[in-house]
Amino acid sequence: MTAPRDFDDWRATARQLLADGVSPDVAGWSDADHPELFSSDATPGHAAGAAAVANVPKDFLELLRTVALHRSPRRWDLMYRLLWRLQREGRGILDDAADSTLALARRFAHDVRRDLHKMHAFVRFRELPPAEEGGRPRFVAWYEPEHLILREGARFFVRRFANMDWTIVTPDGAAVWDGRELRFEDAPPRDSLPRADAHEGLWRTYYRSICNVARLKPAAMKREMPLHRWKNLPETAEIPALMREASRRTSQFDDPGTRARHAPIRSEGPAKPPVAGSPDSRRLDDCRRCPLWEHATQAVAGEGPADARLVLVGEQPGDEEDLKGRPFVGPAGRLLDQLLTEAGIDRRAVYVTNAVKHFKWEPRGKRRLHKTPAQQEVAACEIWLRDELDRLQPDVVVALGATALRALSATAGPVGKSRGDTLRTDEGLPLVATWHPSALLRARDDGAATMRAEIIADLRRAAALARAPEPARTPAGAE
Repeated sequence: MTAPRDFDDWRATARQLLADGVSPDVAGWSDADHPELFSSDATPGHAAGAAAVANVPKDFLELLRTVALHRSPRRWDLMYRLLWRLQREGRGILDDAADSTLALARRFAHDVRRDLHKMHAFVRFRELPPAEEGGRPRFVAWYEPEHLILREGARFFVRRFANMDWTIVTPDGAAVWDGRELRFEDAPPRDSLPRADAHEGLWRTYYRSICNVARLKPAAMKREMPLHRWKNLPETAEIPALMREASRRTSQFDDPGTRARHAPIRSEGPAKPPVAGSPDSRRLDDCRRCPLWEHATQAVAGEGPADARLVLVGEQPGDEEDLKGRPFVGPAGRLLDQLLTEAGIDRRAVYVTNAVKHFKWEPRGKRRLHKTPAQQEVAACEIWLRDELDRLQPDVVVALGATALRALSATAGPVGKSRGDTLRTDEGLPLVATWHPSALLRARDDGAATMRAEIIADLRRAAALARAPEPARTPAGAE
């Protein structure tokens, strides 16, 4: 029997093994790169109608799906051992933080999620001529993932670039999108792909213009964008010059006269933490990516400390937020303050923002009534939300309501069905789903108490996740 092709193939085989009572020690999953899956004397017979495997928790199944994308040949054996123990020892093994097998599976899953995040960040498309005269432009990118994430990672680009034809080529194969269908093919030779295109100079100029050399931290940058990625990123050609510029400015500032001229004026009392959202307000006010700006007073950026470990994402600003230019200051915001207090969370330590940055409303007499933003309006605002999360890199994100949940993770379902599940944003950040405070304001008396308790419980769970230590990271390039 050959090795599993993917998770579904492994799952079918594992079901049969469990039904036949084959233990992990006997199953003989091989560590070779392209092995036979079982030794000849341990291969079970695949009789029709074998007993079904008992259901497993949804978050455990998601863990196995993610581990299956790891490149380690140990993954199949690791997954089966966990499944075997879960069936015999019960669900309590999933709560044992000291269990070495479970810890290894979670590290594998962490590696895969981080690799997916890097793929989303580091793929660079180059333009090709249309396949036929007057046809749509085509784009191609070369990427070298650390794990087997092409199929999973390509879904992100279907959502992001649905209106263009593109191909992502990797050593494991190619993902091809033609505007209607995503298919996977053998990879063409890498030397057949373009090394540059007419837009590369524009991209490099854009990168120079947005890079704040005064805050450039080479060590942190190399940690997040490892050197082995640089050869495939056009903007990295600008980095040496930007580093020299940062060094020159630092040397200039070290001059005593310069320090005296730029010394900050200190006020009495404790210093406030830096507000991470405020610099974006100037750029947000110029946003014309959807028509909502035409009827809004102003764009409303996120607000909170730059080192916030917990981020709350709502739907859009309300009437008061639109007038004051600050998020969550209206009735729903005041209720959120109460809920955070009851959950034992300091509002001042939390970053709050919205999936959509302009107020969408319809007139009702002299009042402006909230109107749910359309999906295309949420998608148009995605660039701002992603920018906030990329800059903050929080431990946990909380989706307040269905619109925020859809904006953060295309795989998430309705809030009621997603509450309590272990979710992830498209960038791989832990995601907790709960009700929007405005839903609690509208709830009937007989359901309000239950909804309030659920929101508080979800906020407490998010805070606990934010305080939990992150798994150890494997250094880039390490085996």
